[in-house]
Amino acid sequence: MPTQRPSIIIMDNKADDGRAKNGLSELSKQLRVLQSKNHEQAATIDNLERKLKILTDLKGVSLNDMKSALWDACQGEAFNELTAEVRTLRSQLDLTKNNNNDKISFSEKHATQDIANLELRVGELEEVEESLQNQISELYESLRKKSSRVTELEASCDQYKVREKELKEKYKAMEEKLVRENRA
Repeated sequence: MPTQRPSIIIMDNKADDGRAKNGLSELSKQLRVLQSKNHEQAATIDNLERKLKILTDLKGVSLNDMKSALWDACQGEAFNELTAEVRTLRSQLDLTKNNNNDKISFSEKHATQDIANLELRVGELEEVEESLQNQISELYESLRKKSSRVTELEASCDQYKVREKELKEKYKAMEEKLVRENRA
């Protein structure tokens, strides 16, 4: 049984360094794009939270209850996983920048896989965001309907109070009339 000898490939270190630096710069660009998107989404979330706080204060709904319902709906983990992945890639990038003389710790294939995974995560987050936007719209519609119903009930209650006052006055007048008749 013949044994196979491993083939030895001699590579030019300068060429490897150039490809690695190109791969790193591409990763760096993509990381900056993802960070930018992340910051935009964070700003949008902050804006929506402010609007929700104002609306909940006006309508008497607890903001914490609203946040809890939304948090349960999106299961909150997708964003945390993406943030952790970005932090991991950033630390790997920083390590390679600091250790220019050392061998690069990940290959272009690995970087491509990481990019593909991050793109999938971003897609998932966009779906979650769309779902949350739909749920928020539904919550606002429900809140609008309930506010309308509360207004109707308050108007009806006011009518009953006016009717009650009229009946009390009528009863009091009848009572005074009976008292006068009994004295006469």
